[in-house]
This record gives sequence, C-alpha cells and structure tokens, in this order.
Amino acid sequence: ADGFEAMVGIHPEPAAGTRFAAISFGVADLGVAEALLHSNSVECHRHRDRLVIPPVPGQGATFIFEDQQ
Repeated sequence: ADGFEAMVGIHPEPAAGTRFAAISFGVADLGVAEALLHSNSVECHRHRDRLVIPPVPGQGATFIFEDQQ
C-alpha cells in the first residue's frame, strides 16, 4: 500500500480478496485531459506528473492519467 500511495497520493482502502486497484491511461496532453475532466465535474488531482481520479462507488479503481511517451 505504501508504494501505491507514493505513486498516486491515495491510500487504498483495505478489501477482502482480489480487487482492481488502479488503471493507467496514456494521454497526449495532461492539461487537456484535466480540463475535460473538470468541465464534466470529475474530481481529480495532480500527483507527481500524473492526473489521478480517486475511486468512487460503482468505479472502485483509481484512474491514473500519464503523459504518453
């Protein structure tokens, strides 16, 4: 959990069994992605050159957006 928290700035909630903790997407421009998310009222924050959407009910996993290299 400590490595996950260092990577995305979120402490994962404990869960029984196997679960999907995060998925990472490569994007051409983080600023454009961030503007699109904010314009659609999606909560997100920047952490270590990543754009992070915390898990919410019905989604469950953290979404991570990174510059496509």
